[in-house]
Amino acid sequence: LVNEEDYILGPGDGIYINIVTSNKIINLNLSISPTGVLLIPVVGVIDLDGLTLKNGILKIKNKCLDKYNDSNVSVTLSSIREFKIKVIGNFNESGFYISNPMNRISDIFNQILLENSKNSKLNKRDIILKRDDNDYHIDLMQFYLFGDDVQNPFLRTGDILYLNPTNEYVSISGGIQSPGNYPYLNGETISDIILLSGGFRFNADSDEI
Repeated sequence: LVNEEDYILGPGDGIYINIVTSNKIINLNLSISPTGVLLIPVVGVIDLDGLTLKNGILKIKNKCLDKYNDSNVSVTLSSIREFKIKVIGNFNESGFYISNPMNRISDIFNQILLENSKNSKLNKRDIILKRDDNDYHIDLMQFYLFGDDVQNPFLRTGDILYLNPTNEYVSISGGIQSPGNYPYLNGETISDIILLSGGFRFNADSDEI
């Protein structure tokens, strides 16, 4: 399901508009242009690029009501656009991937893992998202363990992902929930790794680490 507050509109999205006046019904199936605007016949042009679906629908309704002030206006997203994102890294499957505004970084990461088992060495905790000339550090493990959506954002047109190999591990065993090897990030403490491993078991003695 599309969340109106999360979905970001852009070129290629389909918009369906239904306008009911006292003497006619108007049905329009339109598409946002490559420049990010929606041309509504008779009504005019609306810039929708970068707006959430919720705000875009409100903007369209207000524009239509300016022209047909005695009408009922319904607006919905009729089709979802696709776009390419660039994925860079020292692995064979680097290149361009087809995505859409409903995909998150984890969707692309998992697709790459499925294409080649050798990619399992890619570091899910050390991903760089380049967006609008800014770099964002992505730690998918924080998303998998704690549901932190900030660490797994929806993809947008123009995004570039940098994937790095896992060079440093920390091994943890004993009285914790999930023993094993965990990718290590500079500056992390023992308590950070314990948290990543699910925390202490009920019978663990935290004084004996």
